[in-house]
Amino acid sequence: MSEIIKLMDFAGLVDYDVIDELLHQLKVKEEFASLNKVTAKRTYAIVVECLENIAKYSVTVSPHDKKKLPRMHVVKKNGQIVIKTGNPVTYKSAAEIKNKLDQVNVLDAETLNALFVKEISKEARQKEQGAGLGFIMMKLRSLHSIDFSFTPINSDITYFELTISVNE
Repeated sequence: MSEIIKLMDFAGLVDYDVIDELLHQLKVKEEFASLNKVTAKRTYAIVVECLENIAKYSVTVSPHDKKKLPRMHVVKKNGQIVIKTGNPVTYKSAAEIKNKLDQVNVLDAETLNALFVKEISKEARQKEQGAGLGFIMMKLRSLHSIDFSFTPINSDITYFELTISVNE
């Protein structure tokens, strides 16, 4: 059985101060610093994007219900860095997230690169909340599909979980 090394384990409300602190903690973690540069850069970029998505798109639920709080879990196991996130979102956001992820997951690297260029140009012209650039970037950097699921919380909110891996 392979050893599991915890690089990050956080549950709680996420804002930009929390993001800064979590990223600092990750950078100084000995196990993270020992990763090869390419793996570390890819992992770091994906973690940044995941944390920013949590900060931007999470809806507020009771802070007393620990299972519904935003969370970020990063481990090293079986030659991979596995990044798992979770956060409550509205059903409207969930539908948009699902559409974007379904589109991103079926595309190869060349098509993803072309879509990235198209979307970044469009986003520069429009002031919209997001064009799925983060999901495109995550798949390009990880070289893996993005696994995701939704678990209903109530009639307005569902819990979005995302898992993505980076090979060492």
